[in-house]
Amino acid sequence: MDIETLDLDLPTRSSAAKLAMSVFFEEFNDIDIFIEDTERGYEKIFYEIISRVFEGEYFISKIFPLGGRKSVIDACAKSNKIEKNRKELYIIDGDLYLMCGEHEDINIKGLFTLPFYCIENILIDIESIYNILNMECPNCLKDELIEKFSYNNWFKNNIPLLTELFIEYAISFKLNPAQQTVSNKVRCFVSGNDGNLDKEKVKLKIEEIKKSTINQTSIDIYNNTKDVIEKKLTGNHHHDINFISAKDYLIPLIFMRIKMITDSKRDNIRLKLALATQCNIDSIKHCKDYILNA
Repeated sequence: MDIETLDLDLPTRSSAAKLAMSVFFEEFNDIDIFIEDTERGYEKIFYEIISRVFEGEYFISKIFPLGGRKSVIDACAKSNKIEKNRKELYIIDGDLYLMCGEHEDINIKGLFTLPFYCIENILIDIESIYNILNMECPNCLKDELIEKFSYNNWFKNNIPLLTELFIEYAISFKLNPAQQTVSNKVRCFVSGNDGNLDKEKVKLKIEEIKKSTINQTSIDIYNNTKDVIEKKLTGNHHHDINFISAKDYLIPLIFMRIKMITDSKRDNIRLKLALATQCNIDSIKHCKDYILNA
């Protein structure tokens, strides 16, 4: 029999096993931090950021990825029912829930929701981006590179458009969850390598999602939901960036632009790690208020 026809149930490490890993690091961690992301590099990205948040208070040698939002929420809820002396913090992404609200009660002690879509949003720190831009190009001075990047123009060309798209994603997420939304990769919405969106491609996707949502509900339900979601936004586009996925949209566009200007060949995960070591962390310092067993 051809191996491709076999239904192989290959063993994977369960969430419980991943959670239990923390026991082996108790003497090296003053606090146990649990996150969603298990992808390559993310444990280290979180480590670089969170270790700076707790610098001088708690020593951290390892972060523990549990493999998904539900796994983190369930683990935190379970930990609340067990008497422990260990300090713990469970971190989940804001995701589209930031705009459309939570489907479940997650007011759980020890659970911290990032105040933006995902951890990559904190990496979008303009001074850190300029530093990376400078490090990636040995031939041009920093001021010249900053001028070439033209962050303000990039922002004006892309953020209002992405905000409009993510409002549509959020409406669909709430009313028509079967519709594909954020899984539409940003490469579907560009026509070049300069890190700018193709406006027409984005507008077509917005209309496609809108039409599908209305067909599943009604124009009145759609309009009422859109009104509620838009009121969650500040009206200030510099803040609206928090509602957009930096992982799937903002960071790929920014790195695309950096690579065009500098001819950098570094892969995106290494550029993310470089940003994680120096980005501003003030926006998540209040996670200290959420520590379980503090």
